[in-house]
Amino acid sequence: MKKKDTLSLVASTLLVVVLFVAAGIIAHNYSVQISKLIEHHGTLGPLIFVSMAALAIIIPLWSNLFLLPFGVVAWGPFITALLCILGWWIGSLVSFYIARTYQQRLLARYPSLTHYEYIDSFVSKRYEFLTLIFLRMTIPVDVLSYTLGIFSARISWKQNAITTLIGIIPFAFVFSYMGTFPPSLQIEILTATTLIFIIYTIFILIRKKTIV
Repeated sequence: MKKKDTLSLVASTLLVVVLFVAAGIIAHNYSVQISKLIEHHGTLGPLIFVSMAALAIIIPLWSNLFLLPFGVVAWGPFITALLCILGWWIGSLVSFYIARTYQQRLLARYPSLTHYEYIDSFVSKRYEFLTLIFLRMTIPVDVLSYTLGIFSARISWKQNAITTLIGIIPFAFVFSYMGTFPPSLQIEILTATTLIFIIYTIFILIRKKTIV
């Protein structure tokens, strides 16, 4: 991964954080209007929410995190977390399917994907199941789904599905309930998650240089 790509990832992550905070403020100030709007559309609201969460994984060009505060206003943090889990899980399964089925085409079209090939070496053969859960909790869902699908032939569909579901549950609940936390705690959580992601991208850059 080039330095320019790393800076781009960091900038996009910071943008998502800003959008999340802004969405939280808007959702709080217009909670009544938002609730009425979602209630008026019935089941269409949850369907759109789940679809956008899935697309955020399948097409990793944006994040749906900024939608969570609106979901919390409409359905409460628990239901929002469940909808988010469903969307992320569906998106991960579809991404894994695309990567496993169209491996050669993806590598030919996006050669930069080879930068993530080393992630496969992190999957312990002895503790494969636990390792996959840990990776799901530390590496972005979209990146790991495509990486496992392309480079980890030994990972089965069942393993991917189960470990993905377990790994995404904590983050879905943390981000959904974040709106109920004190502002200072929200800032601390967002800062910590942003730093983790930045450290992850820097690690990729260093690892790439080491391999080369």
